[in-house]
Amino acid sequence: RFRSDRPYQVEAAYTSLRFLDCAMHFDDAQLNVLVRAMQGSEPLERRIFFKAILGCRRRLSQKWDEMPVAAVFRILHEYFVLKQRAQSVRAKEAIRARGLLLYDAFQLFDHDSNGLISPAELYGALEWLGVPELSPEDVLDFLRHADRDNDGNLSYREFVNLLKDPGLSSHDDDQELADEELLLTESSGSVLPVALHGSDDVPVPKGEQELRELLERRKKEEQEKMNEESSMVSAEEAEAEEIKRNEELLLNMLQEGGPNPVLSDVHIEYDFTRDAYPIRMRARGNMAFQNDEYGRKHLACYRPAVAELEVPFARNAGGKRLNRYTVSMQVRVELGSEPCSLMQLSTNARTSGAELVVNGNGIMGFGRVFNSFEDSAMRTQQWHVVSLAVDCIDGNVVIYLDGVPVHMSSPDQCFLDGPFALDGAIHLFGSSCEEYERGGHVKKVAVHNSVLDSIRVEALHSDWKVSQMWICNRCDFRNEDIATACGICETPRPILQDAGEPWQCIVRPPTLSTLYANARARTRTHTKHTKHTKLTKHTLMQHTHNTSSLDLCDILESNLAWTGMHVLQSR
Repeated sequence: RFRSDRPYQVEAAYTSLRFLDCAMHFDDAQLNVLVRAMQGSEPLERRIFFKAILGCRRRLSQKWDEMPVAAVFRILHEYFVLKQRAQSVRAKEAIRARGLLLYDAFQLFDHDSNGLISPAELYGALEWLGVPELSPEDVLDFLRHADRDNDGNLSYREFVNLLKDPGLSSHDDDQELADEELLLTESSGSVLPVALHGSDDVPVPKGEQELRELLERRKKEEQEKMNEESSMVSAEEAEAEEIKRNEELLLNMLQEGGPNPVLSDVHIEYDFTRDAYPIRMRARGNMAFQNDEYGRKHLACYRPAVAELEVPFARNAGGKRLNRYTVSMQVRVELGSEPCSLMQLSTNARTSGAELVVNGNGIMGFGRVFNSFEDSAMRTQQWHVVSLAVDCIDGNVVIYLDGVPVHMSSPDQCFLDGPFALDGAIHLFGSSCEEYERGGHVKKVAVHNSVLDSIRVEALHSDWKVSQMWICNRCDFRNEDIATACGICETPRPILQDAGEPWQCIVRPPTLSTLYANARARTRTHTKHTKHTKLTKHTLMQHTHNTSSLDLCDILESNLAWTGMHVLQSR
């Protein structure tokens, strides 16, 4: 038979779930239940746990340390609450026995009349009231239980909350305060008994030095424990991050098409010619994968989207950051009247110079400083390979465009661990100036943990250029990415007929003179290796009758094969 839960179990479950939901308002009874439910943990552990959950909530930030929930982070267990309540009731009864109102008692205990009761003043007041078995530790615990704003003193509101009847609701408590204020008004501000006016039997501060030393020792112990807990939390987070990284690397190795990014000891390369983002990439703003007219995929970042790419290399050159490196990217941007940021090296808003920018004329530079090589400028809506070699030790920066150096300078902000040094990530199309975040298109990004020279940068550009070549589906010749027709048979490059249909090749039969001219141009530099029958126009002419274009390609291939160079094959 089903048995309903007991009231305490229901209250404990309800209060605990409210705490997990980051509620901050609890009455005294609920705080007692909550402390009893969590008395197996330390107050510091509860605070760390609560702050961690609170950081995951999308709510307006509130000062939890000024809310009733803060008492849970000060009270160790339920017996501590019982002891505090017993002392509070004893102090309040003693105040009433002396014929004092709470306001008059507060004024009497405030020895220096600064509107606050210090620990020493509280110690003397409790002893004057006759609270038995009182130690300096009890005084500090008594004060900490009531100190809502953590200023180390008791205000009048905190003093009243400390001595109020636990059975009264907040409305009854406010009514009691209102009655006292009314009585004070009718009595012209004071109702102290006549016996106390001018009497020597008044509370005086006690143990000020002893309480100060005890409080400093407690703060030091709490800080050490907090540092230890923070170290433990940091270690757990680092372990979880390492496990997550290993899982991502495993999935990266097993994904279709190979790992993305490709990581080695000296470089990391991100590929954006697939249908999925590389791992360890963070996207901000609107971006999506697009196909160009020839079916090649790339990532389009719409204004003002920014792609953050992780740079997992350790510090080098004796600094705390990556001070020597080379960043290369295959990028296409639309030039306009305003400059466009290609990459941001530092997210500090004050270091606007640590970002690579291209102006409306296609000239690249840093921040608002551009070079003057007009003949080496980027072209709007055209793919380029841009490389940035940075040496923060020597203070030198070199910009390469399509493998050719176009800008060399020594910026003021290029120094050890300065704004130009990488701190774990780069930001594509990011900028400290919102007007510069105009987006762009990207295919590949590579980061080397060393400064590449011009030969290696040119080799990287050549490798990317070869990887972007397209193969003619008629003669299998590899053509450059910018070519719109095959360089041998002049077959137009396959274009996309419709976004939802497969690719189709539009074939335009080449003329005989075109075939002959292209073949002679390809073999002119290799005539010294030719020891057999030369390719002549007569050789082609004798096969023109009743011969298709495809057969002519076969004839060309058979003749060129004698030279030892398979021009028509994929190089």
